[in-house]
Amino acid sequence: MWKDLTFQWQTVLEEAWTAFTNGSIPVGAAVFDKNGDLLVKDHNRRSEPQTLNPRTAHAELNVLQHIDCRGGLNIREIQLYTSMEPCPMCMGAIVMSNIKSLNCGSHDRWCGALHLLDTDPYMRSQHISVSEIPEETEFFQLVLSSYHELKHIRKGGSPSVLDCFRISSAPAVEAAETLCKNRVLDQYAQMNKPCSEVYDLIIQIKEEQNV
Repeated sequence: MWKDLTFQWQTVLEEAWTAFTNGSIPVGAAVFDKNGDLLVKDHNRRSEPQTLNPRTAHAELNVLQHIDCRGGLNIREIQLYTSMEPCPMCMGAIVMSNIKSLNCGSHDRWCGALHLLDTDPYMRSQHISVSEIPEETEFFQLVLSSYHELKHIRKGGSPSVLDCFRISSAPAVEAAETLCKNRVLDQYAQMNKPCSEVYDLIIQIKEEQNV
């Protein structure tokens, strides 16, 4: 449940929920120093009216562009948290930024690029450490992302992304379908419900599925 999450994961998931409430792809990211203190946080801004280039307004790229290295910050010592596996564009930016510690809240079978850290010679040579993906954050993220995709499909979009999410976690997609049918998360967004309430609702569904 929410109270059991670390400050880092709470920060990142709050950003993902903010992206969702703004109509953007629900992904959040944040950077923390070696002591665990927050340096930068942001979210996907694809659907926000002030965004100049929606195609590159990804959460990870947004935080990377705002890390202030002018004061002697050793970027090799910081940790990047993201609620979902980075895409090829963001993975390249992470590698080229010289970040060595990456924490992902969920796999992304559609456009996730963690595999490049093993298959690309240059990326492999950078020895980036990737933490184990937590089960609960992955379920939460896939529910949010699946809900977003279901709304996209309703508008005539392709189901390809949702099909990939279903391979990763059919229970998460099923939870999203139930929530979306009743517009539950849309209502939560309209009521400005905090991410903590959304998270506990979704994890409660997960626990009930396992009973």
